[in-house]
Parts: sequence; structure tokens; C-alpha cells
Amino acid sequence: MSRQQTHQMLSFGVNMFEAIDIGLPKSLNMVVTPAVRVADVLHTVQVPSDMTTGKIVEGSMAVQARQTFGNLRTTCERAGCTLADVFQIIIYITDRDDFAEMDAAYREFFTEAPYPNRATVVVQSLIGPMGIEVVAQAALR
Repeated sequence: MSRQQTHQMLSFGVNMFEAIDIGLPKSLNMVVTPAVRVADVLHTVQVPSDMTTGKIVEGSMAVQARQTFGNLRTTCERAGCTLADVFQIIIYITDRDDFAEMDAAYREFFTEAPYPNRATVVVQSLIGPMGIEVVAQAALR
């Protein structure tokens, strides 16, 4: 199936998906879109990157999780919603022992009910020095 056919298939029944500019440098020449809008839903993947340089922020799980959830907050704001609009989140971490640090950082950003439904998955590895990656969906206004 060609890219055009895939794009058309994705847009069947809804307006085509729209890439959301989250402020990453164009010089990164990324072959992925970190945030897209489909109908009234934001779909995004976030990693612990510095959004001004695109470089991965290294450090403890607490440092990486705060960066990742901060990036999610910024992405939501640029898309026209807030963290309160996030209804589903899947968190991938590379070390089960880092769960408590990740969860503490999560609670700094998601402070009021109703909370998103959430799954946390421990994986063998992520790319480079990343210890966390987040996939989230949020309702757009």
C-alpha cells in the first residue's frame, strides 16, 4: 500500500490527520510526527528530549520522567488542550525499579481526578539513553 493510500485510509470518515507543530527544531529532519490531530483527538508520543534542541535529556528516571511529562504538557498546550484533557496514557520504562520515581513525577503533573486511564509497561530497552517513553491521547476542544 502506498503512503498516499495509507493517508487516504486514515482520513476515511474524518478530516485528514493534521500534524501539530510542537516546537522541535526543523533541522532534526524527523521522519515521524510527534503529535497529530485526528478529528477531536490529539495523539502524541513523548520522550525525554529538550524541545529546543531535540537532544535526549540524560539522568535519573525522575529527571527523564519530568522532562517527558513536561513535554506532554507543552504539546497539549500547543494543540489547544491541557493535561486535564488527557484521557489515556501508556508509559514505557526500561527498569521496573524505576516505577516509583516515574510515578512520583507523574503525580506532579496529573494532580486532579479524573485521571487518565494508564498502563505502565516495562520493556527491555528504548533508543539510546532513554529510560521512558509515553504515548498519550487527549480530547481537543
